[in-house]
Amino acid sequence: MYSADGLLLWSSTETYTFGNSEGVKIICDDSGNSYTVGNIPQGITTDMILIKYDNYGNKIFTETRGGEGEDKAWGIAVDGDSFIYITGFLTNSSANTDCYTAKFNPDGTLQWEHAFDGPGSSEDKAWGIAVDDDSFIYITGHSTDSEDNVNFLTIKYDNSGAIQWTSFYDGTGSGRDQANALGLIKESGFTTTIAVVGESWGVNGNFDFAAVRYSAATGDLISANRYSMTDYTDDRAIDVAISVNDGRIYLTGYSQHIIENMTQSSYITGLMYLPLKEMVKPSENTMAYNFKLNQNYPNPFNPSTKITFSIPVNSQTSLIVYDMLGRTVDVLIRGELKAGSYELIFSNSSLASGVYFYEL
Repeated sequence: MYSADGLLLWSSTETYTFGNSEGVKIICDDSGNSYTVGNIPQGITTDMILIKYDNYGNKIFTETRGGEGEDKAWGIAVDGDSFIYITGFLTNSSANTDCYTAKFNPDGTLQWEHAFDGPGSSEDKAWGIAVDDDSFIYITGHSTDSEDNVNFLTIKYDNSGAIQWTSFYDGTGSGRDQANALGLIKESGFTTTIAVVGESWGVNGNFDFAAVRYSAATGDLISANRYSMTDYTDDRAIDVAISVNDGRIYLTGYSQHIIENMTQSSYITGLMYLPLKEMVKPSENTMAYNFKLNQNYPNPFNPSTKITFSIPVNSQTSLIVYDMLGRTVDVLIRGELKAGSYELIFSNSSLASGVYFYEL
């Protein structure tokens, strides 16, 4: 632990005789306690380890989880009452991996644990976890389906460990899609949207950055954004951060390609996505047969108006507001939407009175 001006205050080391041990994530609570999660050798296999320290570096507890195979933790979260949540994967009796999530009391007592075996009963691994203010838990990673395709996996649990919804994202290419991190987007103090980022196989035969947004309430897909530095690079998003002020999504990772001598060149890459405005489907039964952008209502408006539109096929969609000089005022949507009819509320109290245009 370091002070605010960079002075080392305390350190702690976990040492094991055989094999490699690693700490992978660390987090703090509001009381100054710190929690670290990682992996330790257990004979020829690996187990998860969770350690809690107080503000002075005193170890409060150490907990390990694992079975007879390779078991690893990759994510940790703490709620406002200092309950701890970890996620990763366990090796099951069939030598396949299941996503693993567990909740611990503040004293380290295990409250519940859950292993998720995906549709293909093959490789399922979790890499990221978050908990909201209502103690709902969200994990993300990847899961193998019954046709041996690997897809983004996101799961929402309630605070007793019951699954609320499970969502999958299969990218544009016929290849591997792996989510690596997730963040929570809040509106008026409530979590409304889950942003999941990772790497997704694209139509050009390489991995793309992918940022996928789900409804926190239902798990329904809201949008999917993809980015490729070039047509021949592998682009992988590793982590995500959400702006608390406006819900903007910031993600980072790397782009990698082969150069003439067959070595790989990598570039650290950062992206930012605008938050998706409030948007709902008016009806699950609403069919769209044409691209259609309707007149907003009310018009004139102050301070908000409703815009409705339809798209007949799954599409990369943008809806942008311009002023009279053609300058961009706001980007309401930029991402992949499913076919259907949509409505959104456009509200921007900072706009000056005048005439504005919107384009789909």
